[in-house]
Amino acid sequence: MRLFEQRKPKASRHLPGKTAMVLAVLLLAYAFLFGPAAAEERPVKLMIVSDLHYLAPSLYEESDGSFEKALKRGDGKMSHCSRELLEGLVLEARHRRPDALIVSGDLSFNGERESHRELAAAFETLRAEGIAVWIIPGNHDIQYPFAAKYTAGGYEILPPVTPEEFREIYAAFMSASPDSRDPVNYTVTLTDRWRLAMCDAGVYEPVPASGGLYTGETDAWLQEVLEQAKADRMQVITVTHQSLIPHTAFRMDAMTIENGTLMAQRMRRSGTARLNLSGHLHIQHISEEEGIFDIATGAFSVPPFRYGLLTLREDGSLAYEAAALCREHLPPAAAGQADTWFEEIVKEKEAPALEALETDPEARERMLDYAARLNHAYFSGDFVSVDPQWTEDPARGLWMKIREQDAFAAYLLTLPGSPENARSALRLNLPGPGLTDDRSDSLPGCRMRPEGERMERKPKR
Repeated sequence: MRLFEQRKPKASRHLPGKTAMVLAVLLLAYAFLFGPAAAEERPVKLMIVSDLHYLAPSLYEESDGSFEKALKRGDGKMSHCSRELLEGLVLEARHRRPDALIVSGDLSFNGERESHRELAAAFETLRAEGIAVWIIPGNHDIQYPFAAKYTAGGYEILPPVTPEEFREIYAAFMSASPDSRDPVNYTVTLTDRWRLAMCDAGVYEPVPASGGLYTGETDAWLQEVLEQAKADRMQVITVTHQSLIPHTAFRMDAMTIENGTLMAQRMRRSGTARLNLSGHLHIQHISEEEGIFDIATGAFSVPPFRYGLLTLREDGSLAYEAAALCREHLPPAAAGQADTWFEEIVKEKEAPALEALETDPEARERMLDYAARLNHAYFSGDFVSVDPQWTEDPARGLWMKIREQDAFAAYLLTLPGSPENARSALRLNLPGPGLTDDRSDSLPGCRMRPEGERMERKPKR
């Protein structure tokens, strides 16, 4: 599919004498200023969204408050405002008018069929208005065992969406064959210079795994994509749910793609791909390793409701910047709650643990305040690891004292030690595809998992 095609102008009728001469001059001037050369300069604008974790309102509106309480023991998702956030996303897309909306996985809360159907309906609305939508699944979208409806009495487990149902629901937003087996990999040609490679690195059987897997099947597909791009003199941007390269030292195996080093090597040696778009981490962060960049766009379900804007130009340059959902596109109640959401979550999760460890009440308040501010900055993409406000705050020392007894403290203390390239903007100038070629079948220390072998991981609630 091409989003942009130049059409040949229709032949003009013969005009006699001076009229034809004047018209010819005007046409030449117009062509010089606004003709094909100018058309080629028209940039492609993409809106990147990840981790919507949308839950159909009918699946939580009957809850007696236990659903929202459960969310406060989670990782920051405001899925109890799913309707408001989805409406906000549609309004934001209408305001931004991108050429395409790219959704890099975890569309649903926990793989509920009704959630997927309502999302697909919203995407169809955007598509009807001229905004293309392209998606890949995340680890919460297919075969997830915790799909549920929340009621006044608790919750009722629902059958999860199967790979076949997922492809059927989102058929209009994927170029994959309806009868193909997972993984679902496909390409989207944006212009004569740019192509997307939508790569499903998910593991869904026997149960979904948090981490991704770059299989031999996907490797063969990507090599073909990169070779074709080189022949077409195009640049490829890959899109995955899990990160291609590490962004943080915390739970790296559950956040990145196993065999991702091989995928990065294929990209590097092809000379046609240097950027991967991902999600999954819920944080806004950009990481780089040996010339390959991975942009983890922050979760749209977590304040401040991040998304990315990617501009691609025909000269090979690109620019990415993180943005946040405009507050005017959210109801006042939801916008107001977003301001204190992380503070509420940290207190709900950690106050009882700190009390059990018999921490001093005054010190406890300082620790909770520090944790809430740091967590919010980290997820927002505003966190800088060596900033004195984090490294020199006395509250950090208090957390260090309990790092052996408290898992949250161990997590919190990995953040100031994370890579220093925590950025929310990136500019690259990519020349034409290089002439290097990757002839290796594998890399040192990188074992390709046989097709029938599955990862021994259990999904997280």
